[in-house]
Amino acid sequence: MASRPEPDKGTEAQNFADMTADADGTFYVAWIGSHDGPAGRGLRVARSTDFGASWEHSQLADASSCACCWNEMIAPNSGSVRVLYRDYGIRDMALASTDDGVTWTTPRSMGGERARHADLGAAGRTVVAAWDEARGILISISHDLGTQWSSPRQVSTDDMVA
Repeated sequence: MASRPEPDKGTEAQNFADMTADADGTFYVAWIGSHDGPAGRGLRVARSTDFGASWEHSQLADASSCACCWNEMIAPNSGSVRVLYRDYGIRDMALASTDDGVTWTTPRSMGGERARHADLGAAGRTVVAAWDEARGILISISHDLGTQWSSPRQVSTDDMVA
């Protein structure tokens, strides 16, 4: 266990962090960090089971992510966390889910090439992902903690600039 989610190596970027905690008090943090992957930066995650006093070694959840977009995390229930972030390869929103932060599933595409400014919300087993894309705000809803998602639906009017 480390005292910080990622040791500061001086030259590596650690940007756009977000943190959440589940009902049992496990803390999760996600950020964009430098590494030797295809984009030079990727989504990293870590967890703490002692209220942030120590952190388990961080892991790379996606080897290539956007370098300028925020991550959004939620813990819809104990032992479950979700991260919505902007992927690099096809430049759209992606969702990563975990089994208490031990392993990560393959990211799921949530929007088109212009998707950005993502956010997540959860209540019970329902998770809502929202983002803006071109001139609209879109959402997708899951009623099973992110296993299956509805088709994206625009919730803003066409005359509104997101």
